[in-house]
Amino acid sequence: VEPVSGRIGCPVGAWAVAATSTSGRKASGPGLPSSFAAVSGPLRAALEAYGKLVEESKTISEAIDIVSEKIRLMRPPAAGPGPVHRALAEHPGALERITAHLVTRLEGFISDSKALQHRYEVEHGNALQRGRISLQLWLNRIEVGAPASATGSRGQPDDAVDLARNALDMLQAVEEDLAGRRISTASCRYLGPAASATSKPTAAVATPALLDLVEQFSVACAAHSS
Repeated sequence: VEPVSGRIGCPVGAWAVAATSTSGRKASGPGLPSSFAAVSGPLRAALEAYGKLVEESKTISEAIDIVSEKIRLMRPPAAGPGPVHRALAEHPGALERITAHLVTRLEGFISDSKALQHRYEVEHGNALQRGRISLQLWLNRIEVGAPASATGSRGQPDDAVDLARNALDMLQAVEEDLAGRRISTASCRYLGPAASATSKPTAAVATPALLDLVEQFSVACAAHSS
């Protein structure tokens, strides 16, 4: 497992403190880590909201693709005007009015996409990051050697460790997907020779599978806490 400092982009001192018990004693044994127990609820809410974000973004992305294709068709072909452009030429200003209308619609869809992403990050971005950091800190602690117990040589149930690693990988994939969505939306171009208004992000993470991993991790740790 990589050190925490190599995976996150913000100071983790506060979360290192959160990895101790509320009384100030370091958490030990195979039970659910106190830092993760504190963030598991908001993390589940963030993942459920991520699933909705993916679905809503898909609809907006399809609308962007449709309108951008229409704008592309409004550009006169290099080989000369076709039947559509010749018909529009008979009505002065028609091509410009149609293009302006399409551009306005496209700008609206792009704005909706940015607003959707911004709202998610404001409401759930911290919970997503804290859940990932909590799992990373817990796994880092296992790597350096946890107190021994009857459950294993390092004091933690193997199933919980595997679940935590899988969940961490998927949480990192979620954050990468969100970053890809930001870049994709910001790079939309619909005018000029390099026009590309498509807004396709990286492959979305399967939210139900990730939620199931988080739940299994909580159950596995709780089962060994008594």
